[in-house]
Amino acid sequence: MLRMAFVGDLHGKIDLMFEKLQPHSPDLVIQIGDFGTYVEERRMDKATRKHGGLGDFVDYYEGRKKFPIPTYFIKGNHEDFDVIEEIRKGAVPNLYYMTNGNVYDFNGLRIGALGGNHSPERYKLDRNHPKLQQSRRKHFNHQDIESLAQHQDIDIIAAHDCPLGSGMLGRHGNSCGSPELTELVQKIRPKTLVHGHYHRYQLSQMGSTKIISLDKIDGRDCPIFCLDI
Repeated sequence: MLRMAFVGDLHGKIDLMFEKLQPHSPDLVIQIGDFGTYVEERRMDKATRKHGGLGDFVDYYEGRKKFPIPTYFIKGNHEDFDVIEEIRKGAVPNLYYMTNGNVYDFNGLRIGALGGNHSPERYKLDRNHPKLQQSRRKHFNHQDIESLAQHQDIDIIAAHDCPLGSGMLGRHGNSCGSPELTELVQKIRPKTLVHGHYHRYQLSQMGSTKIISLDKIDGRDCPIFCLDI
């Protein structure tokens, strides 16, 4: 049996994640964006400064601390994307980036990756478009959704943002999420979609798909969802 732990937004708080994971004893982690891949203060965005600054990820990146178990993550909208490219190349032992549009097999459980947040203005642009470079790498686009739509055997979608219509409401009572992600869920009907981004724990249902929204790691509610396979 393999115990997998899905974990909400970290914003660089890696030590706190492993502290909260101890009672669950997972074999591996899948973190659902806003990992907080900043290693230099000058490169941090405003939201990361608001959430406590650099965090302790830099200690892991520079080798002073080690990831004790395999840790997989998708991108959020608050990351240093150049650092993610280095992680993709194997810069940090036991830390693995899950590329958008790809499907990963864990003991027969198939997980589709969809990191980043939804931008209505940029969704239809190709990933090499100038308006999806630099900090705008934080968005997913039509190619990411189309890649996942080719698979009818995805068990879980690991997403940062949520599907529109899943019950997630904004500060002014508006419905949040991506209509294109809703269409994807309706087409391929995964058993579960796990997402973060909103720093709120919430359970909902979209057809046959269970939608799980996780709180941030230092939030007041549930930031962890465990699954035995």
